[in-house]
Amino acid sequence: MSKKTLGRGIRSLNEHDLPIRQHAQSLYEVQAILAEIDGLKTEITKLDGEIGIFFVDEDKLRARKLLITRIENLLSQLEQISKRNETRK
Repeated sequence: MSKKTLGRGIRSLNEHDLPIRQHAQSLYEVQAILAEIDGLKTEITKLDGEIGIFFVDEDKLRARKLLITRIENLLSQLEQISKRNETRK
């Protein structure tokens, strides 16, 4: 293998390095968001059992609503990541 061929090969790898890094970053972001959503859903389930039927705990009900809002915001972030990745292709 000549130095010229080796140089072309290295340049080609460097050109492909950035898209791979961007894809990996997006994957990490998605995984973190999905993990947070799972945790929030677990907290909502716990609150569902603690809110009460006859005597509603208003603080826990409010906390539950805020957790649901956070999930909606995280889902919006996933949509933004998806759109960002579509424009990179």
